[in-house]
Amino acid sequence: MALVAVLAGCAPVSGAGGAPGAPTVDADGFPSDVPIELKVREPKDARGIGPCELLTVAQQEELGLDPSTAKSGAEGLAQSCFWYYRGQHNYARIGISTDSTAGKLPALWRLFRDDPNYEQFEVAGHPALRTNVEPDRFCDITVAIADLQTVVVAATADLTPRPDPCAPSRRMAELILSNLPPLIRESR
Repeated sequence: MALVAVLAGCAPVSGAGGAPGAPTVDADGFPSDVPIELKVREPKDARGIGPCELLTVAQQEELGLDPSTAKSGAEGLAQSCFWYYRGQHNYARIGISTDSTAGKLPALWRLFRDDPNYEQFEVAGHPALRTNVEPDRFCDITVAIADLQTVVVAATADLTPRPDPCAPSRRMAELILSNLPPLIRESR
């Protein structure tokens, strides 16, 4: 079962002001109205890596995916990769966004925080949100790679109810994060 972070009692992040009534932000641009647990402590960098390249062939096979079925595509500001599971018609999907104008974890948190299917947790030390609509059957997870980079993982071996529908997506996200290099921040 996923560990849910407690949101109550989080202190606002101090920082620069913005428009009247808008949340303040810290030096990295992290908004004060969002739980600090959603800030990425050890950012990775997925820029320049295609979504179908985020997992090695061995990792795809570990997950039960058929590497020969990998197909990339675009979904808005995100790039995606789809695979079918070996011998099944069910699929897994990875969507990756490194575009700084795309929706990031703080925006998703605001959108989903009142949804009963929403959960906040960590995957391999990175903040993650569960944002799906069918909690017993499948699980969409958005993981912050860096403050301005996210990966959305939707993986399931089948569509039957399961005790932890997030397990396949969580494992896929762990493998992706293990493959990414650290983010090198530019000097200001």
